[in-house]
Amino acid sequence: MSQTILLALVYFAFIGVHLLTRRYVIFTWALLLLPFLIAPYFITHDSAGVFIWVKLFSVFIGIAALDIFRFHSVLNPKWLGPFIYLLLQINILEAVIAGLNAGELYNMINALAGAILMITLTGISSIKVDKRSKYHSLKWGSMGIGWIIFYTIWNWAFIVMNFPDVAGIQLMALLAAFTIALKDPSRWLQTRAYTLFAAFLGIFFYFKHAGTYTNGGMLSPLDTTSWADPDLFMGLALASITYAVIYLIRFTKKELS
Repeated sequence: MSQTILLALVYFAFIGVHLLTRRYVIFTWALLLLPFLIAPYFITHDSAGVFIWVKLFSVFIGIAALDIFRFHSVLNPKWLGPFIYLLLQINILEAVIAGLNAGELYNMINALAGAILMITLTGISSIKVDKRSKYHSLKWGSMGIGWIIFYTIWNWAFIVMNFPDVAGIQLMALLAAFTIALKDPSRWLQTRAYTLFAAFLGIFFYFKHAGTYTNGGMLSPLDTTSWADPDLFMGLALASITYAVIYLIRFTKKELS
């Protein structure tokens, strides 16, 4: 089976994750149990670096809190906006720092775009759980498709520059969230959170352990290491910073008007 077809199947799998996590809280809690079940094995096999573990559990914290906000009354609803906003900012900041530490010019250009992404993220007060809806969806009322496009370009540029082997899987996760955003931008973050978490869980099965990744591992046909190309990296970095500057100019004009 070709890599393109496999990636398309991964995309539809992420759409499935969105549908299940939106409709069934039991599925989200089952998803949250997986890191604890797989952690002992993958820690002993040293399957992933620190960054992947930090990202996995930072997203885990966000999803666990989101589920509590969505379906229970344990936490004060007033905390939702600041909590979600801070978590997304931290998530972006982690990648910005990692990009700067990578040291290449294209990494630093994209990191600058990431900093602009953080500056232009607003609308804390519009973050709410829609308790009137059937599925109690998280909605970021002021979230616009322009910022989502910005995030998608920047984030995939970061991934392919630093983790080209899993760039295909992560691109499908980004596109799944973007697909939902085309219909309703306010629901983008909820979809992004669940699909990102699912992507990281998949990566733990994807990373090499005992040589199986490079020698026919479970998901080795999805290896996109061949996408690693300095010219592609620079092109993505320039696209990211160009969009960032244009978006920042429009954002500033809107804020000052």
